[in-house]
Amino acid sequence: MKILVLNGCNINMLGIREPEIYGRADYSDLLKFIDNHAASIGVDVEVFQSNHEGDLIDKIQQAYRQVDGIVINPAAFTHTSVGLLDALKAVGIPAVEVHISDPDTREEFRKISYVRAACVATIKGHGIAGYGEAMDYLKEHFEKAGVEESANSSRRCSFAPILKSPDKNEVNYELNEKAMALYAPPSKSMAHRYLICAALACGESYISGIELSEDVKATMNCLSKLGADISIIPEVSDDECGKNGLYTVVVKGIDQSACTDESSDTKYMEPPVLDCNECGSTLRFMIPVVTLMYSMGYVEPEKPVRLTGSKKLLSRPLSAYDDVFTYTYVSFSHNESYVQVMGSLTPGEYRVPGDVSSQFITGMLFVLPLLKRDSRLNIIPPVESRPYIEMTVEVLHDFGVDIEWVDDNTIRIPGNQHYLPIRKRIEGDWSNGAVLLTFARLYGRLDQKIVVKGLSDDSVQGDKIIMSMFDHIDRGEPADISDYPDLGPILLAYMAARNGGTLIGTSRLALKESDRGQAMKQELEKMGVTVTVGRNDITVDTSAGLTSPSSVIDSHNDHRIAMSMSVLCSLYGGIIDGADAVSKSYPSFFEVLKDMGIRVKSERIIKD
Repeated sequence: MKILVLNGCNINMLGIREPEIYGRADYSDLLKFIDNHAASIGVDVEVFQSNHEGDLIDKIQQAYRQVDGIVINPAAFTHTSVGLLDALKAVGIPAVEVHISDPDTREEFRKISYVRAACVATIKGHGIAGYGEAMDYLKEHFEKAGVEESANSSRRCSFAPILKSPDKNEVNYELNEKAMALYAPPSKSMAHRYLICAALACGESYISGIELSEDVKATMNCLSKLGADISIIPEVSDDECGKNGLYTVVVKGIDQSACTDESSDTKYMEPPVLDCNECGSTLRFMIPVVTLMYSMGYVEPEKPVRLTGSKKLLSRPLSAYDDVFTYTYVSFSHNESYVQVMGSLTPGEYRVPGDVSSQFITGMLFVLPLLKRDSRLNIIPPVESRPYIEMTVEVLHDFGVDIEWVDDNTIRIPGNQHYLPIRKRIEGDWSNGAVLLTFARLYGRLDQKIVVKGLSDDSVQGDKIIMSMFDHIDRGEPADISDYPDLGPILLAYMAARNGGTLIGTSRLALKESDRGQAMKQELEKMGVTVTVGRNDITVDTSAGLTSPSSVIDSHNDHRIAMSMSVLCSLYGGIIDGADAVSKSYPSFFEVLKDMGIRVKSERIIKD
């Protein structure tokens, strides 16, 4: 497949022209990024740039029957050129329109696009990373050749088995013979926190080593809508994380007037609609952050801000905020279509339940230090997922914000503080790294040595307990995941591959992207094991032996289900439907599996 990338006038001046709008990556960085991304997805690419409209029209005409798709950033010609529109229509080549900034948020004349009528998609406001998204779109478009486009399409991955039979000691030659190193992806949980704090900081922060998962992009898009200036710069060379596909995100804070003694003369913005996609962290973190828009005088007091997302996301519990905002000036409501927030949060004493989600506590901790007076956060015990609160505390400290634990359930937050800009590289993710560690643990029993790198033993991430959990399970002891619910699915998969076992502290698995306990029961039983789901415990019985799945595995549109079942399917074969759920947190997951020598075939299917 060959893609032609066309760039219009002044794109050659990237990095020089208005870097606060177009980013600091220069044109050579753009070319490197396009070449690297094309190589990573297996397409040929040609790039052409001109400051002359006729040259671009000639190039489009010459592309007829020579290329499969076109990525076009017409730049200023977007708003003036009927000639480019007619050329694209004439050749009939599928084209994707790309803009580094978001024209719809700028001058009125930039909201007009003549070429859009001839394009199959438009990607805007994602920096130079948008070129990669456009190439991905075109590749998927052609992988569906002969298949009608449908909103109900999903990715399906099939695995060739490594084990020839349920005998765990019989190893197929498909395994790599030499030891290999796997690199943990960057922490999505940390990325959310650093990006939000950077958006609240006085000045410009550089957050590097970020993978653009769907969840992270949701947070970035919401922050942009609230006024943060965000630029995305690809890290084009290998680094200590061992792979490309990572980005440095430059964030200029929302309220720069707070950095000086001068008062802000910012006019009211039209209340934005924040799309949180399917990310619970984004939604719960953003709700208190929205109240700052009223405190800063950015949003007119009587106009609400709405947050939207998938139907499943909007069905997840928000009752903690119902209680928190009851006696405040914040108007808070939600239904199956949107969440609505209006009004300023005031300093004071707040009570937040500790047994629903730590995300509510984190959301409040982002905002309370910026208020004029001290506040106090009382966490109603039992406090589950405490390590995630500690992660937030560490990030706040990195930005120069002080909070203090009064006791195990009470946090004092001094007011009138400011976030300071920082430069920070995101550490490896123990939550998704746990999946790689499970591969290493199981494949190690098959004489396949795997080393997982990029994870710090000094991390405050709670999921680093995974190695201890493995030991409990191997000794036949229950593993308690009360503070580590994200480990539930992968530990259930590990139990299925070993000798069974029991998880306790599982009640909150029902409150995630899917009901993870029931979802894993349904899928593991397709492989011959018996799973019993109790109120706060789950038992896996493998006495009948583990086999290839009797039917297609369903990801339940849950990234952790898809990854956990991939571990077992890599051993025994199988097909996972809805495998693209991994893009929520770990977009490169299946590429990592292929690097391991696991035979994975991906296809796009249409559901009835």
